[in-house]
Amino acid sequence: MSVDQTISELSGTLAQLSTLVAHINRQITGITSRINHTLDNFDQAVANIAKDAGSVTYQVGDSVSQMSFFLTQNCLLLG
Repeated sequence: MSVDQTISELSGTLAQLSTLVAHINRQITGITSRINHTLDNFDQAVANIAKDAGSVTYQVGDSVSQMSFFLTQNCLLLG
């Protein structure tokens, strides 16, 4: 086997490896893109849950405050 033939075969092998690496890179890019999209949706859902929890917390606090005021007024009237 001549040196030129060996170099030619190595060049062909490197070209095939380059094609394979490019293919793997495209697949990884696609996967990470889908993962990022899923995580963005998850983050938005968590933010919405936190917002809803804040609203419920406020409503509960407001209800307790109103009940406390109501009970205080009734105690003053009855007392």
